[in-house]
Amino acid sequence: MTSKLLKIVLSLSLFTSLFFGWSHPAWAVRDGIPVHDIIVRGSQNISPDLVLPQIRLKKGDPFESAVLNEDLRRLYSLGYFSDITVQLDELDEGVDIIFSVTEKLTVTAIIISGNDRFRTKKLVREITLLEGSVLNQSIVQSDVNQLKAYYEKKGHSAVIVQAEIDADPETQSAVVTYVIVEGPRVKIRSIVFEGNDDIPDKVFVKAMKTKKSGIFQSGYMKREIFQADLDAVMRHYRDQGYINARILKVDETESEDKKFLDIVIVVEEGYIYQIGEVRVNGNILFPEEDLRKSITVKRGNVYNLTTVSESIGNIEEFYGDRGYIYAKVDLFTRIDEETQDINLEFRISENEKIYIENIVIRGNAKTKDIVIRRNITLKPLDVFDGGELSKSQERLLKMEYFEDVRLNIEPGSMPNHENLIVDVVEKKTGNLSFGAGYSTIENLIGFVEMTQTNFDIGNFPSFIGGGQRLRLRAEVGRRRRDYELNFVEPWLFDYPVLFGVDLFNRDFFRADFDERRTGGAVRLGKALGKHNYISARYKIENVKIDSFSLDASPLILAEGGETLLSSLTVTLSRNTTNSGTFPTRGYSTSFSTEFMGGPLGGDVEYLKYNVAAKKYYSFIEKQVLELSLDLGTIQNYGASDRVPIFERFFAGGNNLRGFGFRQVGPRDAANNPIGGNTILLASAEYSFPVYKDVIRGAVFYDTGNVYEDEFSWNLGSLVSGAGVGVRVKTPFGPMKLDYAWVLDKDERDLNADSARWHFGVGKLF
Repeated sequence: MTSKLLKIVLSLSLFTSLFFGWSHPAWAVRDGIPVHDIIVRGSQNISPDLVLPQIRLKKGDPFESAVLNEDLRRLYSLGYFSDITVQLDELDEGVDIIFSVTEKLTVTAIIISGNDRFRTKKLVREITLLEGSVLNQSIVQSDVNQLKAYYEKKGHSAVIVQAEIDADPETQSAVVTYVIVEGPRVKIRSIVFEGNDDIPDKVFVKAMKTKKSGIFQSGYMKREIFQADLDAVMRHYRDQGYINARILKVDETESEDKKFLDIVIVVEEGYIYQIGEVRVNGNILFPEEDLRKSITVKRGNVYNLTTVSESIGNIEEFYGDRGYIYAKVDLFTRIDEETQDINLEFRISENEKIYIENIVIRGNAKTKDIVIRRNITLKPLDVFDGGELSKSQERLLKMEYFEDVRLNIEPGSMPNHENLIVDVVEKKTGNLSFGAGYSTIENLIGFVEMTQTNFDIGNFPSFIGGGQRLRLRAEVGRRRRDYELNFVEPWLFDYPVLFGVDLFNRDFFRADFDERRTGGAVRLGKALGKHNYISARYKIENVKIDSFSLDASPLILAEGGETLLSSLTVTLSRNTTNSGTFPTRGYSTSFSTEFMGGPLGGDVEYLKYNVAAKKYYSFIEKQVLELSLDLGTIQNYGASDRVPIFERFFAGGNNLRGFGFRQVGPRDAANNPIGGNTILLASAEYSFPVYKDVIRGAVFYDTGNVYEDEFSWNLGSLVSGAGVGVRVKTPFGPMKLDYAWVLDKDERDLNADSARWHFGVGKLF
């Protein structure tokens, strides 16, 4: 056989193997003949030095047809060649193997043209094709789709994107140009439904993210979002029992100037189906009546796809909470067209109970294992409990040490035993912040604060990873100076008991005297179940009163000098709110008793009681009604014949809007506020979104008063204020601006205004 004929045969054999399934070509050279030479021809941009190392056959090796087949496969897998032919020349010295390759085009330049709306630099981020890479038509088409999707997301629904390839066969190179015809940004002028006899347009329009153009809506057509909206329309129909509902067509009519779009969505509703018989099969371990508590659908209900899916999840969760984490529920339906009922059958595959063999923690380069393990409620050899797994994941995320926490399962070494894998992604837990705030009470306030929420006092020199919390803060304003150090160990001696230490120095510069407090406190706290908490705090501080004003009354002058305070406060609280930052439902309550003096020492003896409660309602999404109540009373005992002014209650300002700071309550003969021994405050505030989650409006009503004697609440003497406000999330922190009118003027406040602004901005970072 001549070399030319052999080359043709081998090329045909290779073509057949590539396109009709790989098989070994029948090479016309017997195995065992020595390889005389290996030659690569046709490469221009791809160096033979890159190809030859991929060929296992070497000079002097015995020829093996199977190895040559593998070499061909390997060369094709490089992705550099569109065609490879093999020529075998049999000589007296052996056989020459000649690989003739046809290279794919190399991309030497990428050009984007026609983009007036967006910069080329932005569009390049949507492209995966790279200069210097081998031309791949599928990647080019993917880039075309990506650019088109980007434009459509920005409202250019009529955009046209095409790829032009300028190839140079001599250099095997190509220039790829993405040509964009942007077209106008199309605004939606109207969205109308047809065929929806039972469900009105407004139900669908409200649920859709695609909106027509208006004052607060740009109304640009975004294809991806619009398609998701159509899917949502169908889900709504399925949840209302219209299981055969479908969208017949979507008509889009452009205005003559191509800037506006009128959309008509034509639907066919079909019949409403109800749930008929509901059966449970396959359950051996648990009685049917227990499982039916997890099934929320009942006979006679309108068929609701979401509710049915929830019932499946509830049954699987029921089994998972009892260790059967591989239990599976399949739904079988049978439609009775005469009665328009859908009969449901939940078929359960219970499988085996699974136990935890080991708990493996991964990804924690800084945080100690023990800090993570003590927040996982499951232990080795425990039965897998889906509820406890969810609870553990929630607890780990609430620690704020991790960006992500994922719980997975891997096979163990014993039957019915699996390893619980806890994968965490750590985040930075230290924070240094400084800046300023402003309020109508303090005016300008400057501060600097350092916090480490994953502190470790015993881990020198990094001091990170022990799950402790350290906070240092200094705050300076016109009316006060604060310096604080707080340290918290949430697991004292590896028990779930919080231990904290606080050191502070606080200076208050009041109108009629200066007040300086220096001291510290130690505290213990313990969770009692999911929502309840009990804490105890011992505090000792020195209070110095001086720098009196010229018109200070004898009552205030009597407080001059230094006073040592020593007290123990016990607090019992309960919190069921759904968020620590922006609650929309639930409530929080607390009751505290402070015992000062007596066996604790100090210069003052009194008992103080405080009750606080808040309740949140959300009748409409993101619109929140907050009700709050604060009650407090204080009484002296023992050697103390009165409660010091600096320990009494005051109202007015942020806790009773409409009135001046500390201006509500008892006064001396010179009409200076001196505080009281009883306080009652109540408030109702209704807030609602104005612009996304950034701006909220509010209307509020505050009422309350401060009374001279202990336990002397008098509902008939309450004073009130009402007003409107705005809450804004700013780069400087949360801003709160309220304007309140006084409804019941306190006759003791001779300088009271009929209305007052209350303004404050939180921290600047």
